[in-house]
Amino acid sequence: DEKVVTWLRFSYNSPENFSLKWEWITPQGKLYHRGEVEMEAGSYTNYRTWYWIKIKGNYASQLPGEWKVKVYINDIFLAERNFLIVGTF
Repeated sequence: DEKVVTWLRFSYNSPENFSLKWEWITPQGKLYHRGEVEMEAGSYTNYRTWYWIKIKGNYASQLPGEWKVKVYINDIFLAERNFLIVGTF
């Protein structure tokens, strides 16, 4: 695959700007990439956002196995999902 994408849907009411952070963890448990997005203050009752990393042609394609992506809002843990990257045959 070209990339792996995380989709996030959440509700959040904030009088101040806030940040969403994604941490992509390799099968070896090491941080591969951290991405952060600053969001404007507001009341989000059905907000959707996404973040991705490229696989094809990038170092991630050389690290097959079970990966994790962790998502934080203002450094507070929000969600974690596992996914597989398989080697080419």
